Amino acid sequence: MDICATVLSVIKNAGDAVMEFYRYGNSKISNKNDGSPVTEADLVSQEIILKGLKQFGYPIVSEEQKDNDKRFSQDKVWFVDPLDGTKDFINRTGEFCVMIGLAENGEPILGVVYQPVKDIYYYARKGSGAYKRIGNGISVKLEVSLTSSPQKAKMFISRNHTLQSEIQLGKDIKIGEIIPCGSAGVKIGLIASGEGEVYVVMNGNTNEWDTCASDIIIQEAGGMMTDVQDKKLVYNKKSLKNKHGFVVTNKLLHKTVISALKNLR
Repeated sequence: MDICATVLSVIKNAGDAVMEFYRYGNSKISNKNDGSPVTEADLVSQEIILKGLKQFGYPIVSEEQKDNDKRFSQDKVWFVDPLDGTKDFINRTGEFCVMIGLAENGEPILGVVYQPVKDIYYYARKGSGAYKRIGNGISVKLEVSLTSSPQKAKMFISRNHTLQSEIQLGKDIKIGEIIPCGSAGVKIGLIASGEGEVYVVMNGNTNEWDTCASDIIIQEAGGMMTDVQDKKLVYNKKSLKNKHGFVVTNKLLHKTVISALKNLR
């Protein structure tokens, strides 16, 4: 069984279901306990993914289902975001995606990110490189950019959650261009493709399902993803929060960003 091929198929089915709601604008919206929105599309996507991954027998951590201790019983755990960028889905920017990541002993080993509006897949397996595919086209190997000058670099920020300190960071390193963009998966996919260089989240509000799939993709594309203290992100922790945020770069600009972050704190 080719696990990556299976995940690509499962994520496509989930993305198609999300697009049915997106096209007709008929996805019911409610608010979770933390005030963030959840749509019918989130829940249907999750149901498809949970069913599709069940065959592997690994515990599944998904944003829209309750966490439990089963994930501590095995070395491998799935981390699923059935609709990353729910606000972008609601606001119809097109910049949302579906993400499935697999971690082993706390490290990401497989990741697939699917942006259904553009029919773009980003995917990677540890040690096998990262790839981009549009529809049923040919997979192209991903490589981050070789830009080492901040003045020539692009920095992505969130459309909905950006802190003023993140914008200040861009100014401090004299970044060439700051670009608002939707979901985390979309932004990291663009950096893995060499279409941008920096993305920083300074708060501790994201969770492991927000980063697992993208983490291995950016690594296999030659980039870096750490927390703001320059430490590796660890998966299947007791708390699923990325307590110290995260920093994604094309690697060549990583030290510059981390140094500037130290000066901001």
